[in-house]
Amino acid sequence: LSTTLVYMASGLTMFLLPPVPGMPVYLCGGLIICPRAEAEFQNFWVGALYASAIAFVVKLLAIAMQQKIIGGQLGHLVSVRRFVQINSDTMKAIKLILQVPGMNADKVTILVGGPDWPTSVLTGIMRLSVFQMLLGSLPHAFPIALIVTAGGMLVKGGGEGGFYLALSNVLVAVATLIYPVLFVLAVIRIGDTATQRKTDLEQIVDDEEVEAHHLVTSILSDNFDGMRVSSEIKESFLNYPYPNSNIINLNTKDTNNEIKH
Repeated sequence: LSTTLVYMASGLTMFLLPPVPGMPVYLCGGLIICPRAEAEFQNFWVGALYASAIAFVVKLLAIAMQQKIIGGQLGHLVSVRRFVQINSDTMKAIKLILQVPGMNADKVTILVGGPDWPTSVLTGIMRLSVFQMLLGSLPHAFPIALIVTAGGMLVKGGGEGGFYLALSNVLVAVATLIYPVLFVLAVIRIGDTATQRKTDLEQIVDDEEVEAHHLVTSILSDNFDGMRVSSEIKESFLNYPYPNSNIINLNTKDTNNEIKH
């Protein structure tokens, strides 16, 4: 139990770091938990199943934490929403696919094939349902089980010969192939959605704060070109929570004067 808890805590910590992909976390689950579980249950495959289940739970917890704690907080920042181009057709296409309830092929390609940290954080920025994202992420269980079992076989193969080592390589190869294939399919489906469902995309309301932020930065660039403006002034403009059109009237010619004022 203590080994399992230490692995879960370490795995969650690794998942919360942007550069860390999921595969090392799953492989460590096989290397660390699988041998101990095999000794406990007196069966390698039961031990591998137990280790796979623990790694899968860690992945689901990480998805929820990345989405709500990191993405949810970053989503409050207008500059972040503008950085990810939240009003672009590509982002709207992703949102259109992911907001569909339940599990479907397009949704799975994004949630499973997409990079771990950026995908979950983006769903938080988009304010999507955590439950629906977890539901669409359930197919993660298959490649996770392959990688965890491969890790367990590396340990077992070290003491029992070449069969387990050879099978471990096969499992890792299959799992490694799954993710890029799903990623390519996700890119294709996002592109198809962006070009073929224009009417649906237009029904997704633009983020008006992002539009106002873009307008302000454009005006600042035009008016202060060649002038020295302190970083504090620039920062105040970039982070000011412009409330839709109450401050800035996007349809009048007085916007420029209002910003300068």
